[in-house]
Amino acid sequence: MSETQSIEIDQELARKLLIEGGTLFFQNVPKKTIFGIDTKTWNTGEKFKGIKMIPPGLHFIHYSATNKYDDVVPRAGFMYNFKKSEFLVKKWNLETEDISNEVIPECEVERLKSNLLNLDPYLGVYPFDVFIKWKNLTEYITDELVARLVPLSGQIRSALELSACEKPE
Repeated sequence: MSETQSIEIDQELARKLLIEGGTLFFQNVPKKTIFGIDTKTWNTGEKFKGIKMIPPGLHFIHYSATNKYDDVVPRAGFMYNFKKSEFLVKKWNLETEDISNEVIPECEVERLKSNLLNLDPYLGVYPFDVFIKWKNLTEYITDELVARLVPLSGQIRSALELSACEKPE
């Protein structure tokens, strides 16, 4: 991991950023999963449930599962354009060791969003030390360009997924 620069913010600004920034709530992510947003990456702990205070705009959410031997699978992720105060919920699939394609019901999203202040201790803070660099990298990328370049699955992977085929007869 790269060295961390600490940015001091007071309680009032932190509360404003929590309410006005975007939130990614990521259910069931196992500890030791390598998780990141934009150019920053961490290893998740037991309490990890997502990222808060995400500035509006395009972001790259990425992750790599690890097994019980700490082997890491190739990185995968998705691009997402957060709006002000947006609350995005994703779920981890423990069987596939990947993000679930399950659609989260709107009532569940609203229930979680209304509980944001209680979820706060389980959410990591967006890494503002990389924000200017990320903004410079993405300022000319439009939603239309993302739609053209991202695979139909919406998942960006660092390695091809291959499946064994049956032996030809």
